[in-house]
Amino acid sequence: MLNQGLKRGPYKGLNLKKLKKNPHGIDLGPLKRMLPEALKHKDKQIHLNVDFYQADLERVQEMMRNYDDKQILLIGRRHVRSNNSWLHNSYRLVKGKPRCTLMLHPETAKEYGIEDGQNVKVTSRVGSVNTIAEVTDELMPSVVSIPHGWGHGRKGVKQKIAQAHAGVSVNDLTDDTLIDQLSGNAAVNGVPVQLEAIEPEVVDLDTTDSSVDADSESSEIKSGSAA
Repeated sequence: MLNQGLKRGPYKGLNLKKLKKNPHGIDLGPLKRMLPEALKHKDKQIHLNVDFYQADLERVQEMMRNYDDKQILLIGRRHVRSNNSWLHNSYRLVKGKPRCTLMLHPETAKEYGIEDGQNVKVTSRVGSVNTIAEVTDELMPSVVSIPHGWGHGRKGVKQKIAQAHAGVSVNDLTDDTLIDQLSGNAAVNGVPVQLEAIEPEVVDLDTTDSSVDADSESSEIKSGSAA
């Protein structure tokens, strides 16, 4: 089937046998213009204003009227050095500041008592993750973002560099009941979540057992004297 497709394509003399003889590729020359000839409509135009989309506008408008602006919605993002999970096992691409962070607007951070660099618990209907806050005005208030493709700390992961920069999996928050009504696809953006600032652990020095430390220190002094 592939061979027949090559033979009937726009490049004369091209077939599967010829491709196999040139494993490093064949120069087919500059790209050829395909538009508007490739368009099947008689007017050679791309029709975007179709009834299928128009009929759904009323539902979207109703959804906007009933929108709760206090609700926190989770979206994803990409980074030029972290396009997909398979790039995370390269130290050159993961070194530097952590990129699997929870980005949120300063107003949202203030409302929930979250500071930049603080650990935050993010919870959806189906699960929760703990990640680091990155306060930025690049997002709208009430919108938070966690990049996809992370979460390499799971059992069975054999990529050591990725494990050392595990991050969290946004799939642990994606709600399987959220469906885009127009397309029928899973809605992986706009997932309602709750935020909770995680307070750092405080060590009470008054209740700490110092006898162990004292014995250790004494042993070290004796060892040093003996040496």
